[in-house]
Amino acid sequence: MSRIDLELTDRIAVVTLRNEPLNIFDIGFYTEVREFMLDLNARSDFDAVVITSGCRHFSGGGDLPEIQRICSDVKVAERVSRAVAACMGSIYHCKKPVIAAVHGNAIGSGTGIAASCDLIIAQETSKFAVPEINVGFIGASEFMQLLVPKKLARYYAYTGKPITGAELKRWGGVLDTAGTREEVLEKAMAVAREIAARAPAAVSLFKAAMNYNDNEDLEGKFFHEMRLGLGGFYGSDDAGECIAAMLEKRKPVYTGK
Repeated sequence: MSRIDLELTDRIAVVTLRNEPLNIFDIGFYTEVREFMLDLNARSDFDAVVITSGCRHFSGGGDLPEIQRICSDVKVAERVSRAVAACMGSIYHCKKPVIAAVHGNAIGSGTGIAASCDLIIAQETSKFAVPEINVGFIGASEFMQLLVPKKLARYYAYTGKPITGAELKRWGGVLDTAGTREEVLEKAMAVAREIAARAPAAVSLFKAAMNYNDNEDLEGKFFHEMRLGLGGFYGSDDAGECIAAMLEKRKPVYTGK
């Protein structure tokens, strides 16, 4: 059974992620989203995309048991990292502009999905975060760098602290905010209609040019971070302590080993 719904209206593809209960991402869901986006990109009956969630939150992040395996098994880490990069890349490189309609929280993978979109509409109270530092995982800082200035992105990557939709709007990472889930989707659809009303070929070329000019290389950056973790941190005592402390709901005790 598919965990992704598609509705086409006014040449806008509305993609709803529905991995109950919280849109948690594991290698299977990363792969499913990637394949869905590649299939969508091969179509010619849409001019803009809105990605939303059918769950209580946009996404609760990555699957913790899988993250545990990543931190202890190099082969698992490589497989998952490739799936993550391919998933985010399939959104970032979609030929048409993609708008994230974020309600609730977009944690970890959720922030990656939203940041890979061209534009974001979010609830004022939505929380975005790359909390990988707190679970012993090296990765995802490049997605926060798409949302806030680089110096600020370093702070959020080093601490794992969340930032709200309202705060991101002030920094330009979120185009607009709304109070309710329904209002978020309405605003996202309104922006999608604005874009779809322009010359489709011109919009696609603008997107291709801006992606090239930005030179983000999201996949390469993510792999680089993963290689740094594989080079010594994964499998260490502190890496294990990160995830153990989170699961046991206690303050971690690090030894530097």
